[in-house]
Amino acid sequence: MILLRAVMRFAGFLLTQAVFITLAGLLCLLLPFGKNLRWRFSAFWGQVWARTCCVVLNIRIRREGVVPPEGPMLVVSNHIGMPDVFVLGALLPGCFVAKLSVRNWPLVGWMAGVGGAVFVDRKSRQSAGSLIDQMVLRLKAGRSVHLFPEGGAMDGVAIAPFKTPPFEAAIRAGVPVLPVVLKYYDGENPSVACWYDITFVQHLINVLKAPRLEVTAHVLPAVCGYDKRRPLAESVRQSMISFK
Repeated sequence: MILLRAVMRFAGFLLTQAVFITLAGLLCLLLPFGKNLRWRFSAFWGQVWARTCCVVLNIRIRREGVVPPEGPMLVVSNHIGMPDVFVLGALLPGCFVAKLSVRNWPLVGWMAGVGGAVFVDRKSRQSAGSLIDQMVLRLKAGRSVHLFPEGGAMDGVAIAPFKTPPFEAAIRAGVPVLPVVLKYYDGENPSVACWYDITFVQHLINVLKAPRLEVTAHVLPAVCGYDKRRPLAESVRQSMISFK
């Protein structure tokens, strides 16, 4: 029964990706002009994609806290595993900061690019300037940007020190930083949503086999008023640590 569930979900997940990749192609054909127009449309399209993935994978989201009613934000979250992308994307429209290798993933990398993803080479310090510029461009265009500042998936318990350069984008664009703490509840320790110290294949199998994945997204008060990235990043991290 568990194996059948995993196979059926995987088939449904692949079908979902095929449908949305087709939609992404149509988006490129119909909206080849003006990045701002494409980004506004892709924000809605990306949220529908994320919510559909949550349905297919039976991820149930409960939000606690209040999201500011309007305006772009730098949305900062702890990173536990692959489901985080679907949860944040379903709750808040926006584009993600992703590692450079994602760009080379078959079809997925191309679709992420259409959605306005910002790709970063974590091994190159010289890439920080380009990353910040691309984030500022999107924020000033009215798009929120999702960031996992720990630089990788953790065990879901501790919050690792943040990579601070991306916070410069929020200061330059004059937008608030919205901290979000994700907590999964599935009776496992660590959660099946956790991609830490295991291969991606094993992580994917764990998620596909889970009967249901409950997650609470705790939206904390927005942080602003800083003119230096390090104090801003530390203030956001401390608010998330205090909550946990």
